[in-house]
Amino acid sequence: MNRETRYCGLWTTILPPTNPHKRPLTQVARYCPEQFLNYHKCLGAGDVTKCFEEQEKLSTCVKTSVPTFIKILKDCDSHLKAYENCLRANQNSRSECFDKLQAMRKCSANAIDIAKSEEKAKDTKK
Repeated sequence: MNRETRYCGLWTTILPPTNPHKRPLTQVARYCPEQFLNYHKCLGAGDVTKCFEEQEKLSTCVKTSVPTFIKILKDCDSHLKAYENCLRANQNSRSECFDKLQAMRKCSANAIDIAKSEEKAKDTKK
């Protein structure tokens, strides 16, 4: 599984666990509707092992088309890498990575807030 595919699975993990930050998931459905629906239809069929192709397509779309996620990848890359490295190094004790997860979520929250401000600025220029 490549890094982009893992982002799809990490998406809900790296986002802050508060309601205002559910917006990026709404953006996934908005900017990648076909891939989003196909992936969830596949998951709903019951055998997640058969959903790799749909997951790849959704991941690629998210990485290239969802503004908030692009912003998180750009602004929080070092935090994400540190968290991923920690998970790999502590497979038997993932709680060791809690501080890195918290740093990632804090960075994500900041990136989301900045993305919202940038989007509002674009809307007022229209």
